[in-house]
Amino acid sequence: MIKKIYGFSSSGETRLKRTYESSLSDEDIKEIVLSHVEKNIVDGKQMVVFNRFGDIFIAFVAENENGMYVLSLINNLMSIYDRFFSKVCELHFIYNFKETHLILDNYIVNGKCISSDAFEVIKQVECMR
Repeated sequence: MIKKIYGFSSSGETRLKRTYESSLSDEDIKEIVLSHVEKNIVDGKQMVVFNRFGDIFIAFVAENENGMYVLSLINNLMSIYDRFFSKVCELHFIYNFKETHLILDNYIVNGKCISSDAFEVIKQVECMR
């Protein structure tokens, strides 16, 4: 189960956040990610899976999940953002707050992926705009 999704810029600014269950603090996630940049999966008290996309780090805190599956969820989420925004960048997370969270909420609900089909997620978001 995904416990938390946290996106932040390379300068440490929060850009995306969704908490489904209590988990690591934002600062703990940043510290783990920035101290393990050469890895994508850090298995400790709670598994932190992350990837860097330009100036944005997207991290998922998970429990009882396969790390590679969680990494594929992150990559798929970013490909959905890429399709929606035509090459997503940090500014999209700043100036399109509503859309970035609508996409996330149509992709993952209550810590579970409900739709991995990018076109379906985008269609749902377009209907809500």
